[in-house]
Amino acid sequence: MLLSHHHKFILIRPLKTASSSIEFALSRLLEPGDFATRPPRQKNAQHVIKPGVRVGSSWFWPHSKFYRPVRIRNHSCLEHVYAVFPEEVQSYQVVSMTRNPWDRAVSRFFYHKRRTRMRERDFATQKAAFIRFTHRFGPLTWLDRYWRLKRERSLDNSRRLYFIDGACRADYVIRVECIERDLNGLQDFLGLAKKPTVEGIRLKTTTRPASQSHQWMDFYDDATRDLVAECCRWEIEQFGYDFEGKAELKGPFITNPEACRNAA
Repeated sequence: MLLSHHHKFILIRPLKTASSSIEFALSRLLEPGDFATRPPRQKNAQHVIKPGVRVGSSWFWPHSKFYRPVRIRNHSCLEHVYAVFPEEVQSYQVVSMTRNPWDRAVSRFFYHKRRTRMRERDFATQKAAFIRFTHRFGPLTWLDRYWRLKRERSLDNSRRLYFIDGACRADYVIRVECIERDLNGLQDFLGLAKKPTVEGIRLKTTTRPASQSHQWMDFYDDATRDLVAECCRWEIEQFGYDFEGKAELKGPFITNPEACRNAA
């Protein structure tokens, strides 16, 4: 998560959306007095943070949901950012990312299994495990929200991260499928002197199998495909995603907040 008082934007990071690379690109814009969550250990050597930028975590207690303490982390939601920082940040532009939800679910599965030997298993075993994983971490219940059990594995991160009271608060959502084009547009949107880019940035190695013989569509059966479609319905409708990844995408601007509210 990044918060820039100088450029008046907040970066909210969904998982498995190239968010580490985008965070790195935008962290170069931070000025003294701005805030960045502490980057993961493997990125410390690559992060260039100016002196005076606050790097770390923030805690907040009194008015958090269920009266639990709030910690601002790399993938914290916008509601927590508004709770921790001064009220003035609620007027800042909110920037986030998205990715084809069916593709992202497969990526999230292999990331969840990164400390196992799942990448080396045969495809039938991988597909069966993916289907079990997806159905287990699909729709959230109120207990999941209270205990945050599925926070990093749920299929839909958008509503958890940048919806507040049923309304979408994101202003500009970078689509992984056209990342450089959207970063180019972000320059104009935020009035930046220089275009941010992820060219040449490689912060994380892939957690998917080395073999490219199977596409994300191959991991699905009909029920699992429909489950992702239901859980991620807002993203699919807002940005025009389809299962095969062939449709022309919409965005990156959120153009109809009232429709977002109705879909939440």
